[in-house]
Amino acid sequence: GPHRVTGTLSWKDGRPFEGHLRLSVPQYHVTDAWKSQEGAVAPVGPEGDFTFEALPAGTYSLDAFDGSRRFGLRSLQVPVEGAVVLQVDAEFRRVRGRVLDDATGEPVAATLTPQSYSGWDRAKTDEAGRFELWVSDDTDALVVCRNDDDEISKLAALPAESVAEVEVRLHAGGAVAGRVRDREGEPVEGARVWALRVLSDDGWTRQLRSTISDAKGRYRIEGVAVGEARVFALGSGWASRNAVPFGPGEGTAPAVHVTDGSEASQDLVLEPAASLELRVVDAEARPVRHAVVEVVPDWGWYSFLGSAGTAAWRWRRTDAAGRATFPVLFPGLVHH
Repeated sequence: GPHRVTGTLSWKDGRPFEGHLRLSVPQYHVTDAWKSQEGAVAPVGPEGDFTFEALPAGTYSLDAFDGSRRFGLRSLQVPVEGAVVLQVDAEFRRVRGRVLDDATGEPVAATLTPQSYSGWDRAKTDEAGRFELWVSDDTDALVVCRNDDDEISKLAALPAESVAEVEVRLHAGGAVAGRVRDREGEPVEGARVWALRVLSDDGWTRQLRSTISDAKGRYRIEGVAVGEARVFALGSGWASRNAVPFGPGEGTAPAVHVTDGSEASQDLVLEPAASLELRVVDAEARPVRHAVVEVVPDWGWYSFLGSAGTAAWRWRRTDAAGRATFPVLFPGLVHH
């Protein structure tokens, strides 16, 4: 049955944390009971105390909120014995500055977030392009997005000063264009073509843009960040040869060099995308209905296409016959 969880939350120096605490679970583990109950977010009082009512058993991730700042905490296993003691293990400094267009020097409407895993604030620029936000001490860069474009435009390095002043200059970027054809050399209409620009050394911060090919197989992707971009096709039933942009197959997707105001060219040969059908049965060979099946590529970076609905990583629930079908996958080895 559901469980009641109580506890306290404090800062690293022992001061009580006041704000809100949120529990969340992976989407594919969500139950009807979890959807219907309202204990996913709890207020944290002046003494750092909180209570969650009627939580289903399971493993939860925790996030603490203090105004616009968010702090990732350790996971929580429910049920628990006794009161839970949690701590926000982060210290912060203030960053302020301006975001300007590199070509004109005019202010740019942009949103900035720290590139950090221990906590983040979010800031939007004002009419003069100015911003101010708090970042954790382990943050060495800001992720910058133009407000008229959801995609990341720049990763801006931060100085080490406790109160940093930063001027961020945004470039227009360049374009990637070309044609997509099938193995017989015929143009492919409606294929989704991607340009991936990795902005950070760890690979987690990246710009990803896509477009759809026209009736002559032509495509053009604009606003690609300056530097080396990987170009590949995946979606609408098609995938390019050597489509894997990173992981064990890193470097197999064609690379183009993008400069400000330029157009890089890259043609692609497409093949029908891979599909997979699985069947789940019990020990007596009877079909298992509503089982959750995941398919994860061997190269591991499985969620970066999720926003466009063509993720290489997928999960499905089995039907009455125990079947689960995955219609569009990257070529290569997958785990399930």
